[in-house]
Amino acid sequence: QRLGDALRPRVRSVRVITSARVPIVSLESHSSVQADVSLGSDDGATAVLTGLARAQPAFVPVVLALKLLLSQHALNKVYTGGVSSFRLCVMVARLFEERARSEVVEPSD
Repeated sequence: QRLGDALRPRVRSVRVITSARVPIVSLESHSSVQADVSLGSDDGATAVLTGLARAQPAFVPVVLALKLLLSQHALNKVYTGGVSSFRLCVMVARLFEERARSEVVEPSD
């Protein structure tokens, strides 16, 4: 709650969601960029996502394009039945993995 109070003067809107598994601060900037920040969860997800972004240069642009598409269809908020950013990242990572696997050329006999 204190974090939300501290951020209010710097962003257009702040909503603190305490009913989620971990507390979430939902923000919207003055330029309409939205972000949800989860607090108190250190499960290594940041390191995994950073590694994926470094390994695949197209990873971040694909995830951002899909996030925009989900947002346009109101499917970007987990607490309203949408897809979480982490889940979306995992799906995109799997897509890249499958794509790389299908491009591997088998050695000829």
